[in-house]
Amino acid sequence: MSERGGFWRRLLTELVRIRTRLLIVNGVIVLVPVVGLEWARTYERESLRSLERDMKHQAELLRTVLEKTVGARAGTGTGTGIGTLDRPRFGLLRPALRAAAKRTRMRIRLVDKSGTVVADSHGKGPPEGPEPAVRSWLYGSRGRVERRHPGKTNPGPIDNRREIRAALKGQLGTATRIHERIQRVYLFVAMPIMHKRRVLGAVYITRSTVPVHQSMHRLRRTLLTILAVALGVTILSTLFLAWTISRPLARLTRDAKRIAAGDRSIKLSASQRPDEIGELDRAFGQMVEQLDTRAQYISEMAANISHEFKTPLTSIRGAAELLEDAGDDPEVRRRFLANILSDTQRLDRLVTRILEISRIEATLEQRAPFDLAELVREVGQQFATGARCQVVVAGANAELPYHGNRSHLRSALVAIVENAIRVSPEDAVVRIDLAHKPHRLVVAISDLGPGISEANQRKIFDRFFTTEVERGGTGLGLAIVQTVAKSHGGQVDVQSTLGEGSTFTLTLPC
Repeated sequence: MSERGGFWRRLLTELVRIRTRLLIVNGVIVLVPVVGLEWARTYERESLRSLERDMKHQAELLRTVLEKTVGARAGTGTGTGIGTLDRPRFGLLRPALRAAAKRTRMRIRLVDKSGTVVADSHGKGPPEGPEPAVRSWLYGSRGRVERRHPGKTNPGPIDNRREIRAALKGQLGTATRIHERIQRVYLFVAMPIMHKRRVLGAVYITRSTVPVHQSMHRLRRTLLTILAVALGVTILSTLFLAWTISRPLARLTRDAKRIAAGDRSIKLSASQRPDEIGELDRAFGQMVEQLDTRAQYISEMAANISHEFKTPLTSIRGAAELLEDAGDDPEVRRRFLANILSDTQRLDRLVTRILEISRIEATLEQRAPFDLAELVREVGQQFATGARCQVVVAGANAELPYHGNRSHLRSALVAIVENAIRVSPEDAVVRIDLAHKPHRLVVAISDLGPGISEANQRKIFDRFFTTEVERGGTGLGLAIVQTVAKSHGGQVDVQSTLGEGSTFTLTLPC
């Protein structure tokens, strides 16, 4: 039971593959001319039935004319029937029969009640000329059959043929025969000529099926050509699609499995294909690069966090050990407890900043339209009261629509303003200037602090870099600002002069 279940699972897995579905689709395309060949056989049978009906109609028409003629002559007493006194007179019908045979390509004979032919449209040869050249399925003309195999069909004496016997009994007689030497099929129809419920003779019509078979030969040959072309196109298209679709997808699947297994040694070459497979290949390559970057970032972040946490934790541990040995000295205990409390607060600030970075990075793609001028005024009002410095907002009077993450930008602006207030002298002025320039919006925050050295300016946006540990700096505020700026396609820059202050400029594209 498990083996059968495994077989069906493997079969289902194979059926859902792209190459299998492409092969099935191409196979259906190939089946169209195959179905056409089967339809051609049905059409051939219907054509032969139609030909036989035409022969019956022709025989019926000729019989009706002859019965009227025989009835008129019998009424005047000029004759008794075909089979006795009037053979020469009905022989006069040969020119008319030859003309009808030439137009219909049928051999028309009149037979009396004894089975003797009294009139034959082909008595002097076929008036319609030789039959068309016989062709096989795969080869060309075989030449004129009459030249290669002279003679006529000879299924036996006419009076001994079953269709003639049936007609002389007052019934419709039909037959289909194959000429053994020339390999042709002939249809025979014999219809009785009646007068006062008495059989006087029969109309005997013969026709070759060569025209039907010639038409079917052309149809079959066309269908076979279509089948060969469809088969060739199917094979080539299957190979082409397998080469251009299945192989790249299989390669991407193998690479994805290796990357999922932890193999980072895979080097993906950027595909130059302009189709969807190329787009998928390039998107996959970008995803791998982002995963590598993310893995490296996580590794660096873990190392930085470990380093930043290790210092206060070591301090707390040392203070705790010293506190244990301090005895009952209240001053010593108070000092050690203050150190522990300070390091604990630093850890709390670090955790808060790390959670803030995590929240921002998890919602970078959330955007909505808002008024940037209103946001700048809101940040200014937040520090308008209770701050040790005066915060002045300029250029934020007119509405400035912007599409971005309002919460993230607010956190970035607050982080810069907090840094500016912390480093500025008491009662100094911190300016927030908003300007709308061609294709960009610029928010500049200036302070009157001690300034930043050139060496520190190059590292100021690195995570956990700070020169304000004593004043509660975590080294993550400006890192958050840079993350928010880059997520909006912008940037943050700093210009600073020692002893004169600093200006942080947040530039956003619009």
